[in-house]
Amino acid sequence: MSVKNSQSGIDNEPEAGRQSQNRLETAQYFMNKTAALNIVKTTIQPDGQITDWIPIESQGETIEVGWINYPAQVAHPHLFIIFNTNGYTQISDYKGGWNTDVKGWVQYDHTIFPGAVAGPLCVDGGLQTKMPIKIFLHKGNWWVCIIDRWIGYYPASLFSTDVADPTQTLAQGSDQVNWYGEVYQTDETLTTTDMGSGEWPWTRYTHSAFIKNITYIDADSILHDYDGTQHSFVSDDARYTMETHYKSGIDWWQSYMWIGGPGAGGKVGAEGERGNS
Repeated sequence: MSVKNSQSGIDNEPEAGRQSQNRLETAQYFMNKTAALNIVKTTIQPDGQITDWIPIESQGETIEVGWINYPAQVAHPHLFIIFNTNGYTQISDYKGGWNTDVKGWVQYDHTIFPGAVAGPLCVDGGLQTKMPIKIFLHKGNWWVCIIDRWIGYYPASLFSTDVADPTQTLAQGSDQVNWYGEVYQTDETLTTTDMGSGEWPWTRYTHSAFIKNITYIDADSILHDYDGTQHSFVSDDARYTMETHYKSGIDWWQSYMWIGGPGAGGKVGAEGERGNS
């Protein structure tokens, strides 16, 4: 996969201590969000994909960052980024697209790139590998931090072109932030693709997928633990679901969620095979 070189005259990177993060729908503007996702081994149906991601949105514009298992793109679970300036109506340079497939992303770090394979993967009942992610609007650029490295940015000016009111776009801030898992496939049959590890949320740590330390920074630069009590949504709880713990007060977890499931007729780890529903 090609990687765009860093541009000259790049802005100073944000301070490492800045953070933000889960499903949030509000009229306020937000400048930053963060979360940590565990990177799990998944089983996917052909033509399927599974993602854990944290989009940031405003007026139909989005920036999305997370890990994805999408063999048609990269063979193994990997870091992805995607941006959209037009309600997903056009994939082209400076308008929207994946990773470095189109122009728009500015690479800064020399180690971590969009499309980089994520790992080591979590071990069921053992090692849990986490990917901390931050998205932060800083001096006119939407910066992305992975683990402890600011890897690059989208110029905020991408989102203010050909719009009536640039102040209502991602050029100025976000009016919605989300954290979630998603499963997608191209055919119409019920998918057996895992979400996360394929384990149900109630199997908890070392088994279920999770998103933790979910925070956001508001327009006044105040850090908040996210409370998505009124905004959580599950599209098909017979096959995938979530268990949320907002403002838990637990050190190193704070606001967090367990997410996942085996899909239609999928296997739930050691529990064996579920029947079709």
